[in-house]
Amino acid sequence: MVPLLLRLSFLVLATSLLAYKFNTIVPEPYLDEVFHIPQSQRYCEGRWTEWDDKITTPFGLYVLSYIYSRVLLPIFPYFGQDYICSTPILRSFNTLGITIVLPLLSYRVSRRHQRNKFDAANDAISIGFFPLLFFFGGLFYTDIWSTVFLLAAYERVLAGNAWASAVLSAISLLFRQTNVLWTAFFCVFNVLSRLEREAIALKKKDKGGSPPKFIISSYQQILENAWQTGDVYNPLLAEADIPGGWCLSGIVVSITSLLFSVLRFPLQAFLAIIPFMTVITGFVAFVTWNGGIVLGDKTAHVATFHAPQLFYFSLFTMFTSWPLVITPRLPLHFLYENFPIIFPAPRGSIQQVPIRTSTVQKVARTFLTLAILTGMGLVVHYNTYLHPYLLADNRHYPFYLFRRTIMVHPAVKYLAVPVYYACGWCVLHALQQPTLQSRLTRNNGDVTTIWALAYFAAFFGSVIGAGLVEFRYFVPAWVLWRLAVGSKGVDQDQGGSWRWWLEMSWFAGINTATAWLFLYRGFSWENEPGKVQRFMW
Repeated sequence: MVPLLLRLSFLVLATSLLAYKFNTIVPEPYLDEVFHIPQSQRYCEGRWTEWDDKITTPFGLYVLSYIYSRVLLPIFPYFGQDYICSTPILRSFNTLGITIVLPLLSYRVSRRHQRNKFDAANDAISIGFFPLLFFFGGLFYTDIWSTVFLLAAYERVLAGNAWASAVLSAISLLFRQTNVLWTAFFCVFNVLSRLEREAIALKKKDKGGSPPKFIISSYQQILENAWQTGDVYNPLLAEADIPGGWCLSGIVVSITSLLFSVLRFPLQAFLAIIPFMTVITGFVAFVTWNGGIVLGDKTAHVATFHAPQLFYFSLFTMFTSWPLVITPRLPLHFLYENFPIIFPAPRGSIQQVPIRTSTVQKVARTFLTLAILTGMGLVVHYNTYLHPYLLADNRHYPFYLFRRTIMVHPAVKYLAVPVYYACGWCVLHALQQPTLQSRLTRNNGDVTTIWALAYFAAFFGSVIGAGLVEFRYFVPAWVLWRLAVGSKGVDQDQGGSWRWWLEMSWFAGINTATAWLFLYRGFSWENEPGKVQRFMW
């Protein structure tokens, strides 16, 4: 814990300075705080039946801030209730979350990934300084505490405590409804862990508890094993053979073997599902009763099929986390991996480069890449959606990003497709760098094929219905991705601590720039003269 505490001191100092500046220069509630802070103050005063219909998220933040105020009041009785529930104090609740609670949880999750104390401390501080979370450490928004409970649920399922994970998942739904998809992700993880334990017990071998080492030699044999012994074909993502290293048959075999294992151990699978299905069933009942997933004004958040959100996430992740991914030989790796019929295998040692000697293999892989690019082009052509709020609100960065890229010329959105693909490949590539320890002994936190499938399915499900592009929607997926990749990025067993320092420097630059723009580059609208508008995420 000592390495973590030393790093936390810098995070506390930076966030405290941010909060001080925000409260000094922007003392009044700003933007969504106009809804969140008055609602919390109503609860603080005991007016539990009053609700602002313009609020679209549940009451989790307001109840939690009420508890926070009740804890503070006896400690600082001379402040009085009015000040305890004031804007600066409510904002300090988020400051507490980003400086203490979230880093501690991130540290525990990183340790579950079998990282040493120094690497785990680096991971924890990276999460705390992540620009999309750090910025809101000075305001009163739902993102930080939503992430706290989601990460706490993940840590508990990694620890094998399904019911605690389910309860924490349920609490996270009180902050953001789309967390239900991540609850499903935890459910898949819990079922998989239970089935793997049952298969090991049945075979009475590998007493250390490690899953069997898979070699792709015969898909038929793999499925027979799954049917007879309950073995789930779930290799490390780095050892699978799918795009960016995978192949579609590998996906099909993994899913089929999981289904076979469920049929082999139906009772155990059912018991593993119950905690999370209880939460999901309750959520479905709420949606049915409420007439939709959104509270309050549903017209502002109409569900819209929006597949390009996945593309935007890949761009966003590469923008924020390129220090963990980029290497001098990465372009050569990318070209050979995706177009082997055109580009030769790179010389030297590059981890996870599948060497394809057959011309048929090279043609097939190149054709698959072209097919994916064509599919992405069709998605961009038919499903690029520009939400009215995106085009109307010039206080948010996406307004400028879209207007200066894909809205400049109709051809730009098609030219962006290869960029989306390359960024997506890099995001996946970073997950394919296991440590030597994970190759020898599998652990719960390892990135396996089914983990990756469930992860991307949960993320896609959580954003596909959102017509509005908000970078804040990407936070849960980025946090889990970042903890899976680690602070050494693609280097892993080769040192790589310099990557963490570069990441921290990059985050510091982004955080300084966004805070400066918010505080000192205000502007006014013609229809609201004298009222300062501010740039923010």
